Amino acid sequence: MHYNIRIYINTMNFSILNRKLLRFYGLSSFSLVFFTACGPEAANLSILPAAQSTYQGNVANNKVDILWVIDNSGSMATKQQNLANGFDSFAQVFVNKAFDFNMAIVTTDTRALGTGQEGTFQGVPTVISNATPNFSNTFKANVLVGVFGDPSAKGLDAIHLSLSTALLNGANTGFLRSDAHLAVIILSDADDNNSSQTVASTVTFLNQLKPDKFDVITRTYKKNFTVSAVVVDTNNPGNAACPAPFENGVKFKAIAAATNGSVASICEANFATGLTSISQRIAEAITEIPLAREPSVSTIQIGFNGVNVPNDPTHGFTYTASGNKVVFHGNWIPTDNTVISINYIPNDIIR
Repeated sequence: MHYNIRIYINTMNFSILNRKLLRFYGLSSFSLVFFTACGPEAANLSILPAAQSTYQGNVANNKVDILWVIDNSGSMATKQQNLANGFDSFAQVFVNKAFDFNMAIVTTDTRALGTGQEGTFQGVPTVISNATPNFSNTFKANVLVGVFGDPSAKGLDAIHLSLSTALLNGANTGFLRSDAHLAVIILSDADDNNSSQTVASTVTFLNQLKPDKFDVITRTYKKNFTVSAVVVDTNNPGNAACPAPFENGVKFKAIAAATNGSVASICEANFATGLTSISQRIAEAITEIPLAREPSVSTIQIGFNGVNVPNDPTHGFTYTASGNKVVFHGNWIPTDNTVISINYIPNDIIR
């Protein structure tokens, strides 16, 4: 997927700006001033008579690799089935927006093969893609990994092990692509009390595996992975319906917060709403656009193929100060070959 991005940064009345530039640079009134950014495929910034600065080009594609980390301890049978039942709601956004996806499943039983799964992907085929015939039914069968796993479920260790160089070059080959966003989704009714890895070490590991992606259009970097979780949240009144045994998913909620992922309740009988929120967050993370300069938020105007995008957190766009980015939501998550224009006045404009 390629989005043709034209980001127009409105400056101000050109004659006022030009006079200030002339005084600063000592140039004649007929001079044209160019500022050239440094780095790979740098875009040129020019002061134009139309009082605009223009960036043009293509940005990220629509590839996403989704790793499901499934707790297979004794209390998880119903939850695995609920995930299978709600999967079509999760997949809908990727189907509707024509995303190119890989999916793989690993269990929280990291014991050696023969006793546990040792980080190897489960099911046949082990990597499911949008090209897999009847991919939805295949996933629903693969995700029922059973309930005879290690009671000491180790979700964080499973992430490290399944995405290790040894397994990615061996049993788990064909899943992780260098040009795809990585989305990890954890399903567990317990917290991770047994992994040797921590939330911090897992975030560091994922940062090294999928470093921030450089955007040559806006000359900024964006995150290349998210971690989401379907867990118990005792701060959510709805989780009171969770049958015992269960634990508050403290570590899993923490890693979701640290990676800008999403958290859904494992205590619901119907996972559809929670899974949809997770898939929407993944799609938002892939298509969000970091801005080169901090905008005056009220001046942001965005168009898709010449059609105005509303400023709306459900179906439209929002501006997020953390990361200085615009994020697209719902029906306005851009599809392949969308021409996007972003027009705003920067806060640091010369006055």
